[in-house]
Amino acid sequence: MSSENTSAEESNQQALAVSSTKSLSTRTIALASRGLQDLRTTGQAEQWLKTGLEFHRQQRYEDGFRCFERGIQLNPDHPKLQFMIGVSYHEGQSVPQDCARAAAWWRKAAEQGYASAQYNLGVLYRDGSGVPQDYAQAAVWYRKAADQGDAEGQCSFGALYNNGQGVTQDHVQAAAWYRKAADQGLADAQCKLGFLYSHGQGVPQDYAQAAVWYRKAAEKGKRNAQNSLGESYYYGRGVAQDYAQAAVWYRRAAEQGDVDAQYSLGHLRYRGWGVSLDYVEAVVWWRMAAEQGDAAAQCCLGFAYGHGEGVPQDYAQAAVWYRKAAEQGDASAQNHLGYAYLRGFGVPQDPAQAATWFRKAAEQGNSIAQYNLGILYDDGHGVPQDYAQALTWLCKAAEQGDADARAALEAMRKTESAPVSSSDRPYPKLSEDQKKRIAEAVGTTLPNLNLPISDDASSGDQSSGRSRPL
Repeated sequence: MSSENTSAEESNQQALAVSSTKSLSTRTIALASRGLQDLRTTGQAEQWLKTGLEFHRQQRYEDGFRCFERGIQLNPDHPKLQFMIGVSYHEGQSVPQDCARAAAWWRKAAEQGYASAQYNLGVLYRDGSGVPQDYAQAAVWYRKAADQGDAEGQCSFGALYNNGQGVTQDHVQAAAWYRKAADQGLADAQCKLGFLYSHGQGVPQDYAQAAVWYRKAAEKGKRNAQNSLGESYYYGRGVAQDYAQAAVWYRRAAEQGDVDAQYSLGHLRYRGWGVSLDYVEAVVWWRMAAEQGDAAAQCCLGFAYGHGEGVPQDYAQAAVWYRKAAEQGDASAQNHLGYAYLRGFGVPQDPAQAATWFRKAAEQGNSIAQYNLGILYDDGHGVPQDYAQALTWLCKAAEQGDADARAALEAMRKTESAPVSSSDRPYPKLSEDQKKRIAEAVGTTLPNLNLPISDDASSGDQSSGRSRPL
């Protein structure tokens, strides 16, 4: 090879090396430039998000939404911007409310692992809002959020276990997830965990622990926890019985519109337990609950009108409120309405209607209604005279400790045919089975139920399980 050729080859190699170096530098510069642009774009998107959140905080929703839109144009995959656009559509803030579009935006963020979006998407599936209702899908998304430590996701996932929605019902799992959220300070979870301790579901029954968790939630303003803590004090469950403390917590819940607390605070005012006796204020609280549709409060308000306690006596108004409660199945109200028809108090006198309402209450186990229905059958008043039916209902009432029913049956047992009513008509002789039934009913030993014995008094709330003031 000649020196000339060698020299030419070396020149070509040097030129190629220079060319390659220039090409590499150009690519590197281009990539660096693009990276800087991406950084600038990301930074600008973050700034739009920050500005939008500030507008949102000020309830300037239209300005906020424009910021979120501008940010998402710069960074379409930004999960929090996707989340906030979803919030705007869900709440109808500056855009028409559209839960389907909210679901679409939240799904984008959820699939990137954004916990709040995962939780919200679970809520939509639970409620069937913007997506078909699907508890199993709700469980999927709640679990994703819960596993990231999202307290609301943990609590909601626990609720699905508690109710057996989308997962097999499991109170132990419910308690475990509630506890995770409760330990983070979520009031809803604390209240729910208190309920499980109170009822021994998923955890050993422990009223003291229930009261501990109710208090944590109550002090955060959770109204149903305040009501439950009030009940703990009222019944002395897990805490020393204290009507004054019960009234304190009932009032806090009642002032937030809790219907059970309104009823119960009215009860304390009516009795003067833990607070001064005040029929007027009792009526105020009962009315609040009654207007929310609470049957027990409606019955009590009817009683107040019927007896002129806290309001002017008004039999017609009493009948109105008794009927509202009676039509919801409240046994005490059904008995009161029956008595109103029997006597013609606030409604036309109608023994047949009286028998109808007494029967509804009697079939629910209301002892006074059972006694009243027995008397109607004995007299043939509003129903065909039927001594066997009279005996049946009087025995049912006596077995619950009704004093009037027991007195009537005692008289029948002594004479073997004594009439229950004041009628002088002859009474059929009792059969051996009837004598045995009377002996069993009258001989039944029951604890003192404090059941009133007058026809127009309440027999206690046997339909709802809540204590009655009357």
